[in-house]
Amino acid sequence: MSGGENGPESVFEIQYSNASPYYEWSNVLQGQGNYAVQQCGIRGLSGSADMPYAPGWSTNLPTQNLAAAYSAGDQRKAVTVLDIEAYKAANPSYNIALSGSAV
Repeated sequence: MSGGENGPESVFEIQYSNASPYYEWSNVLQGQGNYAVQQCGIRGLSGSADMPYAPGWSTNLPTQNLAAAYSAGDQRKAVTVLDIEAYKAANPSYNIALSGSAV
């Protein structure tokens, strides 16, 4: 846990974990914070254990129209739309590979 999490001013917090990126369908009390990773993660993604992303089902993919809507230099784009090819090139130590189609 990071500092400031689950403090006295907290009203609602979801406990995320990178131990397993998958929702446990047979036990709804486990993996709840990781459901979004499974839904939105990139289909066919693999890489080293240090890679901060996990594969998923590619549901919630941004459209090209959304990516094009940002002005050049708009810092919000980098945190809204992940360019996995650019990320792969910038982080060769993760050994990122994509198999099949992302959609």
